[in-house]
Amino acid sequence: MSLNIITVIWEDAPGKHSQFVFFSSCEGTEESKEKKRRLIEPIDTEDWPGLIELLEEFGFPLEYLNDNEWWNDLSYTCNNPSNDWLTGQFAKMHAWFKENPGRRPTTGWKRFVRYWLEKAYEYERRMNHATQK
Repeated sequence: MSLNIITVIWEDAPGKHSQFVFFSSCEGTEESKEKKRRLIEPIDTEDWPGLIELLEEFGFPLEYLNDNEWWNDLSYTCNNPSNDWLTGQFAKMHAWFKENPGRRPTTGWKRFVRYWLEKAYEYERRMNHATQK
């Protein structure tokens, strides 16, 4: 870990100077981000058959979403979604991106996809519950 030190000196009044020192670490460098990326296990095709092809078909960036553990965690929050359900949701996201190109994520893809899928699952769960009464 390296440490950056930035010193700012300014003149408050003639002959009177003030100084402020900033300290910051360089943990967020490209090198540390690359190490984190290498620790991610890619999508397992046995756990998620057809998911990689589905992501590529709708133009989702694999470099952000190719994380098997993340998909496994997400599946629990969405009650183990089927491939048909995921295909429908990715098609809706793709259409939404075409209608709203300025709102397409540049980073934060996992957060966007997770929020979308959880919201869609919760909506369907509530609608199914309401119709069963």
